[in-house]
Amino acid sequence: MGKAAGDLSAPKLSYPPGVDNQMLDWSSVLINFLATFVGVSLAFGLTYWYDRHVKMVETRETKIRILKAISLEYQMILKKTLGESIEDKTVKLISFSTLAVDSSVGSGDLSLLDPKIQQEIGEMSAYFKQVEMYSGKILSMIGSADMAMSNAPAELAKFRVSLSATENVLRVRMQEVIKDLENEVTRLKR
Repeated sequence: MGKAAGDLSAPKLSYPPGVDNQMLDWSSVLINFLATFVGVSLAFGLTYWYDRHVKMVETRETKIRILKAISLEYQMILKKTLGESIEDKTVKLISFSTLAVDSSVGSGDLSLLDPKIQQEIGEMSAYFKQVEMYSGKILSMIGSADMAMSNAPAELAKFRVSLSATENVLRVRMQEVIKDLENEVTRLKR
């Protein structure tokens, strides 16, 4: 008993006696749906976990790169700019190169760092600006009409004392900050 040549109807399924035909169809649909749902959920879950893991690794590497760059920058400032005595700077404008700090601020990556580290970097920036301001004032007073005033030598001496004191504080504090930056790099590498 074969099928007729144009018969496109679905074949009749035969179920064991006592099994509800309609119930069996729904249970297989439900099992297929649940298997698909669990598979897709598992795939999304694993993708989400992997993406978070990659992001955490990238963030940690960014922090380490920023901390190393700023530490190196501070070491260079300590060696080059602050390594000179105040007498050597009487007619020079002191300016600090803080490209690593400026870059991390501009990119927003500085906010990834620990708040204590951020505060220390901000403190260093304030000291840099103060030293630059004092040296600028000294330079502007030397050879200007201000030096003709009767109190000009005393004012110049005050700025030199202020510059020297700020540089001395900066020399000590910068070494502490460099050590803190290096300790943070070590902690992040674990």
